[in-house]
Amino acid sequence: MAEVGTWEQARAAYWHHNEIWDEEYGWQISLAGQGEDRCAWRIGDVVYKVGKRDTANPYDHATGAEARRRGYRWAPPATTLYEVPGRWGETVPVLAMPYMENDGSEADPVLEAEMQAQAGPDRHGIAVDGTNYVVIAGQPVVIDCCTVRLAGEEGDTRGAA
Repeated sequence: MAEVGTWEQARAAYWHHNEIWDEEYGWQISLAGQGEDRCAWRIGDVVYKVGKRDTANPYDHATGAEARRRGYRWAPPATTLYEVPGRWGETVPVLAMPYMENDGSEADPVLEAEMQAQAGPDRHGIAVDGTNYVVIAGQPVVIDCCTVRLAGEEGDTRGAA
């Protein structure tokens, strides 16, 4: 699978997030969104997720990859996980994914139900409130796989009494 974004931009997004930004690159960085644990910085057509929880981006990346492997239509088209240098010499995972936004169409009820069944609503209500997915030509596309619990994963309680 093709890489999304670049390591250099991932590093810039991380350092910009920490208010240490080197102007020499000339990239325009804008805040694409902010959640509970991460900020999403947009550079061109790529979103870089930077978080305070080191497990969020690896989980998001692995879950999206598994959803794509299973052929789920709601899976994000691609992600790349970059390891960039942190403030104190550690490495920090930064997730890159294509920037996607709602096109104004309504989610097809059949496709939305399919997403609900496959992704499973969790504490954020991925398939209920629409904050963690966008709709493109009626197809819901998840933009935050941290809220996804695929069937068969630890913690998946669908079907439990």
